[in-house]
Amino acid sequence: MDLQQLKYFLAVVDAGNFSAAARRCGITQPSLSQQMAKLERDLKHPLFDRLPRGVVLTEAGHRLNKHARALVDAARDAEHNVREMSGQIAGKLAIGAIPTIAPYLLPKVLSRFNKRYPQVELLCLEDVTENLLDRLEAGEIDVAIASHPIDRPTLHTELLFEEPLLLCLPARHRLAKRSSLKWRDIASERFMVLHDMHCMGAQVLKFCRGRGRGKDPNIVLRGSQISTIQQLISKGLGLSFIAEMAAEVDRTRQRVYLDLGDETPYRQVNLVWHLHRFRTNAARAFTGMLKSSIR
Repeated sequence: MDLQQLKYFLAVVDAGNFSAAARRCGITQPSLSQQMAKLERDLKHPLFDRLPRGVVLTEAGHRLNKHARALVDAARDAEHNVREMSGQIAGKLAIGAIPTIAPYLLPKVLSRFNKRYPQVELLCLEDVTENLLDRLEAGEIDVAIASHPIDRPTLHTELLFEEPLLLCLPARHRLAKRSSLKWRDIASERFMVLHDMHCMGAQVLKFCRGRGRGKDPNIVLRGSQISTIQQLISKGLGLSFIAEMAAEVDRTRQRVYLDLGDETPYRQVNLVWHLHRFRTNAARAFTGMLKSSIR
Protein backbone atom coordinates (compact mmCIF):
# COMPACT_ATOMS: atom_id res chain seq x y z
CA MET A 1 0.00 0.00 0.00
CA ASP A 2 1.50 3.33 -1.04
CA LEU A 3 0.39 6.96 -1.03
CA GLN A 4 -0.53 7.01 -4.72
CA GLN A 5 -2.82 4.01 -4.27
CA LEU A 6 -4.56 5.81 -1.43
CA LYS A 7 -5.06 8.86 -3.66
CA TYR A 8 -6.61 6.63 -6.33
CA PHE A 9 -8.78 4.97 -3.70
CA LEU A 10 -10.09 8.34 -2.48
CA ALA A 11 -10.75 9.45 -6.06
CA VAL A 12 -12.99 6.41 -6.56
CA VAL A 13 -14.76 7.08 -3.26
CA ASP A 14 -15.43 10.71 -4.15
CA ALA A 15 -16.39 10.08 -7.77
CA GLY A 16 -18.57 7.05 -7.04
CA ASN A 17 -17.31 5.10 -10.06
CA PHE A 18 -14.04 4.04 -11.68
CA SER A 19 -14.40 5.88 -14.99
CA ALA A 20 -14.92 9.33 -13.44
CA ALA A 21 -12.14 8.67 -10.92
CA ALA A 22 -9.74 7.67 -13.71
CA ARG A 23 -10.45 10.92 -15.58
CA ARG A 24 -9.89 12.90 -12.39
CA CYS A 25 -6.55 11.14 -11.80
CA GLY A 26 -5.41 11.41 -15.41
CA ILE A 27 -4.98 7.65 -15.96
CA THR A 28 -6.90 4.98 -17.86
CA GLN A 29 -9.72 3.08 -16.20
CA PRO A 30 -7.98 -0.31 -16.60
CA SER A 31 -4.87 1.08 -14.84
CA LEU A 32 -6.99 2.42 -11.98
CA SER A 33 -8.87 -0.87 -11.67
CA GLN A 34 -5.57 -2.75 -11.51
CA GLN A 35 -4.29 -0.50 -8.74
CA MET A 36 -7.47 -0.98 -6.72
CA ALA A 37 -7.36 -4.75 -7.23
CA LYS A 38 -3.75 -4.78 -6.00
CA LEU A 39 -4.68 -2.69 -2.96
CA GLU A 40 -7.49 -5.11 -2.12
CA ARG A 41 -5.13 -8.09 -2.46
CA ASP A 42 -2.55 -6.43 -0.20
CA LEU A 43 -5.17 -5.68 2.44
CA LYS A 44 -6.86 -9.06 1.97
CA HIS A 45 -10.31 -7.45 1.92
CA PRO A 46 -12.60 -6.09 -0.82
CA LEU A 47 -12.94 -2.32 -0.56
CA PHE A 48 -15.83 -1.79 -2.98
CA ASP A 49 -19.03 -3.50 -3.96
CA ARG A 50 -18.99 -3.04 -7.72
CA LEU A 51 -22.54 -2.31 -8.86
CA PRO A 52 -23.90 -1.55 -12.36
CA ARG A 53 -24.27 2.15 -11.61
CA GLY A 54 -21.13 2.63 -9.57
CA VAL A 55 -19.35 1.46 -6.45
CA VAL A 56 -20.28 1.32 -2.76
CA LEU A 57 -17.79 1.02 0.06
CA THR A 58 -17.60 -2.22 1.98
CA GLU A 59 -16.98 -2.24 5.73
CA ALA A 60 -13.25 -2.51 5.02
CA GLY A 61 -13.55 0.38 2.57
CA HIS A 62 -15.22 2.57 5.18
CA ARG A 63 -12.45 1.83 7.65
CA LEU A 64 -9.72 2.61 5.11
CA ASN A 65 -11.45 5.81 3.95
CA LYS A 66 -10.92 7.64 7.24
CA HIS A 67 -7.26 6.66 7.56
CA ALA A 68 -6.50 7.23 3.88
CA ARG A 69 -7.79 10.80 4.02
CA ALA A 70 -5.72 11.54 7.11
CA LEU A 71 -2.56 10.13 5.49
CA VAL A 72 -3.05 11.94 2.17
CA ASP A 73 -3.85 15.20 3.96
CA ALA A 74 -0.78 14.86 6.18
CA ALA A 75 1.46 14.20 3.18
CA ARG A 76 0.07 17.19 1.32
CA ASP A 77 0.48 19.47 4.35
CA ALA A 78 4.07 18.29 4.84
CA GLU A 79 4.86 19.06 1.20
CA HIS A 80 3.31 22.53 1.45
CA ASN A 81 5.13 23.24 4.69
CA VAL A 82 8.55 22.39 3.29
CA ARG A 83 7.97 24.18 -0.03
CA GLU A 84 6.93 27.40 1.69
CA MET A 85 10.01 27.75 3.86
CA SER A 86 11.21 30.34 1.35
CA GLY A 87 8.21 32.54 2.13
CA GLN A 88 7.21 32.67 -1.53
CA ILE A 89 3.53 33.33 -2.21
CA ALA A 90 2.68 31.03 -5.10
CA GLY A 91 0.84 27.82 -5.95
CA LYS A 92 -2.91 27.21 -5.94
CA LEU A 93 -5.49 28.92 -3.75
CA ALA A 94 -9.08 27.64 -3.72
CA ILE A 95 -11.66 30.08 -2.34
CA GLY A 96 -15.32 29.37 -1.70
CA ALA A 97 -18.11 31.87 -1.12
CA ILE A 98 -21.87 31.72 -0.86
CA PRO A 99 -23.83 33.17 -3.83
CA THR A 100 -25.25 36.07 -1.80
CA ILE A 101 -21.70 37.28 -1.07
CA ALA A 102 -19.44 36.16 -3.93
CA PRO A 103 -20.48 38.58 -6.72
CA TYR A 104 -20.41 41.62 -4.44
CA LEU A 105 -17.34 41.04 -2.27
CA LEU A 106 -14.91 38.92 -4.28
CA PRO A 107 -14.31 40.72 -7.62
CA LYS A 108 -12.50 43.74 -6.20
CA VAL A 109 -10.45 41.71 -3.71
CA LEU A 110 -9.50 39.01 -6.20
CA SER A 111 -8.48 41.61 -8.78
CA ARG A 112 -6.12 43.25 -6.29
CA PHE A 113 -4.82 39.90 -5.12
CA ASN A 114 -4.13 38.69 -8.67
CA LYS A 115 -2.17 41.83 -9.50
CA ARG A 116 -0.09 41.62 -6.34
CA TYR A 117 0.48 37.85 -6.40
CA PRO A 118 0.44 36.79 -10.08
CA GLN A 119 2.14 33.47 -9.28
CA VAL A 120 -0.91 32.26 -7.34
CA GLU A 121 -3.41 30.25 -9.38
CA LEU A 122 -6.86 31.25 -8.11
CA LEU A 123 -9.76 28.81 -8.05
CA CYS A 124 -13.17 30.17 -7.01
CA LEU A 125 -16.27 28.23 -6.08
CA GLU A 126 -19.78 29.56 -5.41
CA ASP A 127 -21.97 27.22 -3.39
CA VAL A 128 -24.33 27.13 -0.42
CA THR A 129 -22.89 27.10 3.08
CA GLU A 130 -23.20 23.41 3.91
CA ASN A 131 -21.49 22.37 0.68
CA LEU A 132 -18.66 24.84 1.26
CA LEU A 133 -18.10 23.50 4.78
CA ASP A 134 -18.03 19.95 3.44
CA ARG A 135 -15.44 20.99 0.86
CA LEU A 136 -13.34 22.68 3.54
CA GLU A 137 -13.34 19.52 5.62
CA ALA A 138 -12.46 17.45 2.54
CA GLY A 139 -9.54 19.75 1.71
CA GLU A 140 -11.02 20.80 -1.64
CA ILE A 141 -10.92 24.52 -0.79
CA ASP A 142 -8.58 26.53 1.43
CA VAL A 143 -10.90 29.21 2.77
CA ALA A 144 -14.61 30.02 2.64
CA ILE A 145 -16.70 33.15 3.10
CA ALA A 146 -20.10 32.30 4.54
CA SER A 147 -22.86 33.70 6.70
CA HIS A 148 -24.82 30.88 8.29
CA PRO A 149 -23.97 30.11 11.96
CA ILE A 150 -21.17 27.53 11.77
CA ASP A 151 -20.74 24.83 14.40
CA ARG A 152 -18.17 22.33 13.20
CA PRO A 153 -15.30 21.52 15.60
CA THR A 154 -12.77 21.09 12.78
CA LEU A 155 -13.39 24.56 11.36
CA HIS A 156 -12.25 27.99 12.55
CA THR A 157 -14.71 30.85 12.11
CA GLU A 158 -13.71 34.50 12.19
CA LEU A 159 -16.27 37.31 12.01
CA LEU A 160 -15.45 39.76 9.22
CA PHE A 161 -18.37 42.14 9.72
CA GLU A 162 -22.10 42.36 10.35
CA GLU A 163 -24.23 43.55 7.48
CA PRO A 164 -27.78 44.98 7.52
CA LEU A 165 -30.50 43.40 5.41
CA LEU A 166 -32.44 46.21 3.76
CA LEU A 167 -36.04 46.14 2.64
CA CYS A 168 -36.23 46.34 -1.15
CA LEU A 169 -39.46 47.64 -2.68
CA PRO A 170 -40.60 49.12 -6.00
CA ALA A 171 -39.93 52.82 -6.44
CA ARG A 172 -43.65 53.37 -7.04
CA HIS A 173 -44.68 51.56 -3.84
CA ARG A 174 -46.81 53.56 -1.39
CA LEU A 175 -44.02 53.29 1.24
CA ALA A 176 -41.09 54.12 -1.04
CA LYS A 177 -40.91 57.79 -0.04
CA ARG A 178 -40.51 57.00 3.65
CA SER A 179 -37.09 57.56 5.21
CA SER A 180 -37.40 54.38 7.27
CA LEU A 181 -40.02 51.81 8.19
CA LYS A 182 -41.20 49.59 11.04
CA TRP A 183 -42.25 45.96 10.80
CA ARG A 184 -45.86 46.89 11.41
CA ASP A 185 -45.78 48.96 8.19
CA ILE A 186 -44.97 45.91 6.05
CA ALA A 187 -46.35 42.97 8.05
CA SER A 188 -49.24 42.46 5.62
CA GLU A 189 -47.15 42.84 2.44
CA ARG A 190 -46.28 40.04 0.02
CA PHE A 191 -42.70 38.80 0.31
CA MET A 192 -40.20 37.01 -1.90
CA VAL A 193 -37.35 35.09 -0.28
CA LEU A 194 -34.45 32.88 -1.31
CA HIS A 195 -34.87 29.12 -0.98
CA ASP A 196 -34.04 27.68 2.44
CA MET A 197 -30.86 26.15 0.98
CA HIS A 198 -29.50 29.72 0.99
CA CYS A 199 -28.66 30.86 4.50
CA MET A 200 -29.99 34.36 3.80
CA GLY A 201 -33.39 32.90 2.98
CA ALA A 202 -33.45 31.17 6.35
CA GLN A 203 -32.23 34.33 8.09
CA VAL A 204 -34.98 36.45 6.54
CA LEU A 205 -37.68 33.93 7.45
CA LYS A 206 -36.38 33.74 11.02
CA PHE A 207 -36.55 37.52 11.31
CA CYS A 208 -40.07 37.72 9.85
CA ARG A 209 -41.35 34.96 12.12
CA GLY A 210 -39.79 36.69 15.11
CA ARG A 211 -41.49 39.98 14.33
CA GLY A 212 -44.72 38.21 13.40
CA ARG A 213 -44.86 36.19 16.64
CA GLY A 214 -44.07 32.93 14.92
CA LYS A 215 -46.30 33.49 11.93
CA ASP A 216 -44.86 33.13 8.41
CA PRO A 217 -45.06 36.20 6.18
CA ASN A 218 -47.16 36.10 3.03
CA ILE A 219 -44.62 34.48 0.69
CA VAL A 220 -45.43 34.66 -3.02
CA LEU A 221 -42.11 33.36 -4.37
CA ARG A 222 -39.05 31.41 -3.27
CA GLY A 223 -36.16 32.05 -5.62
CA SER A 224 -32.56 30.98 -6.07
CA GLN A 225 -31.08 34.25 -7.37
CA ILE A 226 -31.04 37.69 -5.78
CA SER A 227 -31.07 39.28 -9.24
CA THR A 228 -34.31 37.48 -10.15
CA ILE A 229 -35.99 38.65 -6.96
CA GLN A 230 -34.83 42.21 -7.61
CA GLN A 231 -36.32 42.16 -11.11
CA LEU A 232 -39.63 40.85 -9.79
CA ILE A 233 -39.69 43.55 -7.13
CA SER A 234 -39.44 46.13 -9.93
CA LYS A 235 -42.53 44.53 -11.50
CA GLY A 236 -44.47 44.90 -8.25
CA LEU A 237 -44.75 41.20 -7.36
CA GLY A 238 -43.69 41.73 -3.77
CA LEU A 239 -41.01 42.94 -1.35
CA SER A 240 -37.84 41.32 -0.05
CA PHE A 241 -34.90 41.82 2.26
CA ILE A 242 -31.63 42.27 0.37
CA ALA A 243 -28.09 42.38 1.75
CA GLU A 244 -26.58 45.86 1.86
CA MET A 245 -23.68 44.84 -0.42
CA ALA A 246 -26.18 43.90 -3.12
CA ALA A 247 -28.13 47.11 -2.61
CA GLU A 248 -24.97 49.23 -2.97
CA VAL A 249 -24.32 48.00 -6.52
CA ASP A 250 -27.95 48.32 -7.65
CA ARG A 251 -28.02 51.33 -9.98
CA THR A 252 -31.62 51.09 -11.16
CA ARG A 253 -34.19 53.70 -10.24
CA GLN A 254 -36.96 51.12 -10.25
CA ARG A 255 -36.15 49.92 -6.72
CA VAL A 256 -35.47 51.60 -3.39
CA TYR A 257 -33.91 50.25 -0.22
CA LEU A 258 -34.98 51.20 3.29
CA ASP A 259 -33.99 50.08 6.75
CA LEU A 260 -36.30 49.26 9.65
CA GLY A 261 -34.53 51.43 12.18
CA ASP A 262 -33.70 49.51 15.34
CA GLU A 263 -35.67 46.54 13.95
CA THR A 264 -33.31 46.13 10.99
CA PRO A 265 -32.13 42.51 10.63
CA TYR A 266 -28.40 41.78 10.28
CA ARG A 267 -26.35 38.86 9.03
CA GLN A 268 -22.80 37.90 9.94
CA VAL A 269 -20.19 37.54 7.21
CA ASN A 270 -17.59 35.01 8.33
CA LEU A 271 -14.21 33.78 7.16
CA VAL A 272 -13.79 30.02 7.64
CA TRP A 273 -10.83 27.64 7.34
CA HIS A 274 -9.82 24.20 8.57
CA LEU A 275 -8.18 24.13 11.98
CA HIS A 276 -6.00 21.09 11.29
CA ARG A 277 -4.84 21.75 7.74
CA PHE A 278 -1.73 23.64 6.77
CA ARG A 279 -2.48 27.24 5.82
CA THR A 280 -0.39 28.23 2.84
CA ASN A 281 1.28 31.61 2.41
CA ALA A 282 -1.24 32.33 -0.35
CA ALA A 283 -4.16 31.61 1.99
CA ARG A 284 -2.72 33.86 4.69
CA ALA A 285 -2.08 36.64 2.17
CA PHE A 286 -5.62 36.43 0.83
CA THR A 287 -7.27 36.55 4.26
CA GLY A 288 -5.08 39.51 5.20
CA MET A 289 -6.00 41.40 2.04
CA LEU A 290 -9.69 40.57 2.46
CA LYS A 291 -9.77 41.87 6.03
CA SER A 292 -7.88 45.04 5.13
CA SER A 293 -10.28 45.75 2.26
CA ILE A 294 -13.34 45.91 4.52
CA ARG A 295 -11.94 48.03 7.32
